[in-house]
Amino acid sequence: MQIIELELSHYNLCSPVNGEPISTEEEGINEDAKSLMGYWMDEIMGDPYIKDDDLKLKWEEMTRDKEETLQGYTDYYEALETFLKEYPCKTWIVFKITTGAPAGSPRDETTWFVIDMEAE
Repeated sequence: MQIIELELSHYNLCSPVNGEPISTEEEGINEDAKSLMGYWMDEIMGDPYIKDDDLKLKWEEMTRDKEETLQGYTDYYEALETFLKEYPCKTWIVFKITTGAPAGSPRDETTWFVIDMEAE
């Protein structure tokens, strides 16, 4: 999959395919969006939302033994991005959205949204 990186001041994202809201500041993430296949949030990397069964199975296989998963990677983000880039689905795109650090937080927040560009 291709990863498109965006630095924004918000998490508002609509599907480029059908205009359906994926995430809004007011409503949060729309897990029922037809084009949303899954998402990872950096603050809870170990607990992603994955709607597609095959994607979920492959992720679970990769992370079954976390020490082995992270071996050879500098961090968990690199492992996730390698997994997403290598996942064999040419019609899906990852939107990696990074926002500025919220008040009181020492770092930016990042969410990876997997979008099916063929969803109706």
